[in-house]
Amino acid sequence: LVKGSMLLSGNTSANKEVQELEKFFIFDTRLGQREDNEHEKILFYYPAASQQDQQCSDVGLVEALINFTKTFSPDRPCNAVHTEQTRQAIWEPEPNLWVVIVVKASKSSRKDADGFVDHDLSDEVLDATLRNAYEMFCLFHGSFERII
Repeated sequence: LVKGSMLLSGNTSANKEVQELEKFFIFDTRLGQREDNEHEKILFYYPAASQQDQQCSDVGLVEALINFTKTFSPDRPCNAVHTEQTRQAIWEPEPNLWVVIVVKASKSSRKDADGFVDHDLSDEVLDATLRNAYEMFCLFHGSFERII
């Protein structure tokens, strides 16, 4: 996943929509437990030019969603977030290590009958993208835990 990366949507029409990668980050929940060092939990963040406060805010929001959903379903924490402007996939490939991908909603996104935004990119495509990226990383570098 590099600058300007694009993902094809699950749209089956001949004119496939392209989704732009907005953010991609990896964090370790065991690190940065105090407010003054919470940035230490961020192992990787794209785009790297983002302000550290924004990076910490993004990681903190995802971590809060994970912890909140674990209250109701300890074995199945939050794995997707849909907003009007973005779609996110969240995955824990190794214990306490989380990978998050955020893509911008396509310009063709529309609201369904209930008023929710209908994105063309499915959760399954984003999840598969995360898993493939992790597998490729492990192929060349080994597990995250081994590197940390």
